[in-house]
Amino acid sequence: MEFNTFYNKIQTDETMMETIQHGNSEYPFQLYYDDLALFDFHCVEWHWHV
Repeated sequence: MEFNTFYNKIQTDETMMETIQHGNSEYPFQLYYDDLALFDFHCVEWHWHV
């Protein structure tokens, strides 16, 4: 499995809700295999989803 090197910054609005949709309306789920070393502070920051 390859690491995700494109998606390494979680984009949020002022309420910390993530602004990127995952999957599609029929299947709103997506799996990421991330290299945490590429993220700020080497972790996934707090955020939430609808």
